Amino acid sequence: MSESVNTQKGWKNNKWVRAAIPALLLHFSIGTVYCWSIFS
Repeated sequence: MSESVNTQKGWKNNKWVRAAIPALLLHFSIGTVYCWSIFS
């Protein structure tokens, strides 16, 4: 039998995880600046 073309090698090939991690980092950085501006 032939090997499947769509073999998953973990979370790095998942497009949703690859899109969610930068989005979360962006939101955390924006939230950090907002929180700093509130408390200062």
